[in-house]
Amino acid sequence: MPRPIRELTGTALRSGGFGVRLLAFSDLHRDVRAAARIVACAEQADVVVGVGDFASMHEGLEDVIGALSVITKPTVVVAGNNETDEALRRACGTFPGWPAAMVLHGESVQIAGITFFGIGGGVPPTPWQCRGGRCSSG
Repeated sequence: MPRPIRELTGTALRSGGFGVRLLAFSDLHRDVRAAARIVACAEQADVVVGVGDFASMHEGLEDVIGALSVITKPTVVVAGNNETDEALRRACGTFPGWPAAMVLHGESVQIAGITFFGIGGGVPPTPWQCRGGRCSSG
């Protein structure tokens, strides 16, 4: 069970004297230079959280994940409405992969005593979530 959150600041999540430094980001949209800046900041974090839109309309996902894959801190990633959770899992698992990344969609993981839950995608599905006549909500 997660501890109650008492104070939230820009750099730390504090709960009863227990502090975890989070680095959270979203909406890279294929920007590998922004990914490099995130990598540079990740060493100062305890946990990294990427919450969607790594790609742009399903394009560029592998390049951005490749740039982020050097992050060694525990990392939670959740698909946005510009990639599916399946594509995100493939990109994070493709050799050499991103061993520190955990893709969450309808799942949770506990890191440093904190439970993270992820559910990705656009609801309702956006037009670029539809591929081959099939629409996906994640």
